[in-house]
Amino acid sequence: MEKANDIELTCLLEQLRSKGQHKAAFWHRSEIAEAVETVVDIVDPRIRVLSRYNKRLRNAVDTAWRYLDNLTQNIPCELHLSKNSFAIDPRVRVLFAHLDSMLRLFDQSQSLKEFFVAHPHADIAYLFLCMDMKEKTRFGVELDGEMLKREVMQTAVTFTDHAILSPALIQQDAAQGVKCLGFSLLLKKVNQAISQSGIENRSLQDRKRQLTEEIRSLKIAANTAGTDNPLATASMEKLQHELHDVEHYLAITRMETESPDHHMQCIVDILQEPQKYLTIQRQSVSINNLGIKSEQGNTIEYAELEIPQLAKRVVMIVTVPKEDVAD
Repeated sequence: MEKANDIELTCLLEQLRSKGQHKAAFWHRSEIAEAVETVVDIVDPRIRVLSRYNKRLRNAVDTAWRYLDNLTQNIPCELHLSKNSFAIDPRVRVLFAHLDSMLRLFDQSQSLKEFFVAHPHADIAYLFLCMDMKEKTRFGVELDGEMLKREVMQTAVTFTDHAILSPALIQQDAAQGVKCLGFSLLLKKVNQAISQSGIENRSLQDRKRQLTEEIRSLKIAANTAGTDNPLATASMEKLQHELHDVEHYLAITRMETESPDHHMQCIVDILQEPQKYLTIQRQSVSINNLGIKSEQGNTIEYAELEIPQLAKRVVMIVTVPKEDVAD
């Protein structure tokens, strides 16, 4: 899944989560069955041909969800996003390069608009905000007392690919968004595990073609020479033995790559031990008004949700006023 699809998947899971009357009970009781079907649709619909697939997946989904439920306690809530705060709070201007981009994010969120319709007396909404944080080292200028230093190594920080989820009346409910994002990243890990089998398969296919060509060349050389060559014969036997092993492993990896049973096992293996793959850490960064890391800058608190070498997202809880959300 590409990054754009990560957001689409997270939004899909958010819609599923919001169907439950009690958000904390999502994927428990009756909702878990629908969640299992969503996972199957995302990973491999052919899993449904397997006997009792829903029972095998139910425990794994429930385990992952309970783990993600514990992550909601690690999400900071400090920033208020509004037209007014953009003007007076430099931290907001660090998160969004332009006011229009922030307001467009609000305008494109159907769930935020629906929240204020459903809660006409609410003046603000708590939201789960996720984004990418990118750092780039470069040379710049720096004021040291009254002296202007040039060619100073600096780290510029930018935030991109913003998405908002889980509008709520209270902070705890907005934090449920981390569960949808975390679950989408775990499913991305599942797809990576399945794809890895395909990579191994292609590598074996390449080696098979190489061995076949080498054996063919040795046979041509032997026929041309017209006499037995013990060294050539030994080399050919060695290559044929390796070719036999490659074909054996190729058959195994091909079966794994295409097998719905293997795909379901990938789901179970990862969702039953989510702590091995997905972590969350509370972090902070100090950034000045120019978007440069600086000890004298403004501190932004956030949490980092990560699957190493696969995906990393910066998350926080923010508040948004009703008056800044277009009808």
